[in-house]
Amino acid sequence: MSLLSFFSAKPAPVNRSNVQSARNASAQQYTLRRQVLQTALRDTLIRYRIPSAGVGCETLLSSRNAIEPTVHVRLLVKDFEPRLLTQAYAFQKAFLKRATSFDPKVVDWLSGVSWQFETPDDSLPSELPAMPRAQAVDAVPAGGYAHAAASVVATASEAISTAAAKASAAAAAPTEQESLAELHRLFMAADVERAMLSQSVAGSGDFQPTQSFDS
Repeated sequence: MSLLSFFSAKPAPVNRSNVQSARNASAQQYTLRRQVLQTALRDTLIRYRIPSAGVGCETLLSSRNAIEPTVHVRLLVKDFEPRLLTQAYAFQKAFLKRATSFDPKVVDWLSGVSWQFETPDDSLPSELPAMPRAQAVDAVPAGGYAHAAASVVATASEAISTAAAKASAAAAAPTEQESLAELHRLFMAADVERAMLSQSVAGSGDFQPTQSFDS
């Protein structure tokens, strides 16, 4: 084939009927998936006794790649429901579980779930409350920390010394039995000393009886 004939060659005609059939099949599939999600949301709301008008469902057609289209679902909270603020994740799990019961391949074509809160009234706070500021620490004069540390050390040393003195006194104080034994020992020593002194006096040759100072 020459270069001229290559450029002059006409492309193969497109079968418009096949393209239209593919588009119709994709649209029908998207409608079916949207109905699955809406029905699953309705059943979940009924199960948890949440008014059906309080939460809506929006589906957005997305695509993970050029071949397989996917769906993203957005849950719209229209009326204030306290349980949805604290149990949104549990509600989402129950919603996906119910959708899977209708179509086990939900995980293949559902790209994600998002939440949007649109309460009609202004009774709810629209701004986060300001966090309380940390209390300012009082200024400490120069040398204040050193003085405080020295006071703490002195107090601790005094307490330790007092405890040690009490412990020593408690250890040195004799018991009642020890005191009685020591007193008995002293009495015996005194008796022995008195007996020895009596023997020494009796053996002395110049012993004279006691006389009055007037004689």
